[in-house]
Amino acid sequence: MGNDHTEKPDKDDNAKPRAPGAADTPQERFQGDDIVETRAAMEEARKNGEALLKAAARGHEDKVRAILEDGFGALTVESGTGATPLHVAAASGAREIVRLLLGNESCLRMLLVRDHRGRLPSDYAHLYAHDAVLARYLAMKAGKRAAELGIAFTHKPLKEKSQFDF
Repeated sequence: MGNDHTEKPDKDDNAKPRAPGAADTPQERFQGDDIVETRAAMEEARKNGEALLKAAARGHEDKVRAILEDGFGALTVESGTGATPLHVAAASGAREIVRLLLGNESCLRMLLVRDHRGRLPSDYAHLYAHDAVLARYLAMKAGKRAAELGIAFTHKPLKEKSQFDF
């Protein structure tokens, strides 16, 4: 009887040459220093996001300005509510902080983010700060931003209290 066993080549002759240190699998791509750098960057972003939320909530214009000038522009939300720093600033009627956030290109996306109850920053300005001018301004900016991005955007008027408010 003949040998039915066929040898598999150690190397694929048609394979493209790889750069030294190139990885085969996603797990190999994030080994060693890369994963440490990624974790450090994620931790730094989390800290900056929390600092931005706190500064916006407390009305600290100088801290918000400093964080934005440092180049932080990640979208940050509160885990419990889904509110962004723009939601928080709108809720307190902090017009200067709203202006600072909207002056930062990377923060403009916050205009279109809804919290866990489906509320926009403009809704927060209306419901919590009772600032109709700020609410209308934010709603208009959100509509313009959506049009720029080609997003179908509808602003649903909210009742004063939803079924979830107690």
